[in-house]
Amino acid sequence: MDIGHFITRDTSNMSENEIFGVLSDCWNPTRHYAFPKLSAGKQTRSFQHHYLDNWPWLVYSEMNGGGAFCKFCVLFSKDGTGKGGHQSLGALVKYPMKKFKHATEIFKAHASSKYHMDSVVDAEHFIQWYGNKSAKDIKFQLDEGHKKQAIKNRQRY
Repeated sequence: MDIGHFITRDTSNMSENEIFGVLSDCWNPTRHYAFPKLSAGKQTRSFQHHYLDNWPWLVYSEMNGGGAFCKFCVLFSKDGTGKGGHQSLGALVKYPMKKFKHATEIFKAHASSKYHMDSVVDAEHFIQWYGNKSAKDIKFQLDEGHKKQAIKNRQRY
């Protein structure tokens, strides 16, 4: 379940199982995974495994040369966020973050953004709903409602 497969997909076209799979079982590189080194001027930098420990919403994708994404924002953010809907989504959401010179500051800023916080809430609600799905399945509720109504009707007569 590499998040890179889902960045161009509209979540309304994804199954509930796919969304839950991305949230709960997204590909996570092992501790010994060698992240690609990217040139940044005279230095080379790479994604660090401790980033995944510090930010649980952060995932790494091997697709398109590798990069970081926010799994919550990929699935739940709406394009045109911010005041007046003029802030377009970019690195960590629509395309991978590949430059890691100021990664810590970027991750902190992303975590405090309104669209990220809204996406986290949406993800938490989805996970709660998905966990209780069998109890809240509409067919189940209708069947239970019909059964209760039939019992009430029989008791009246």
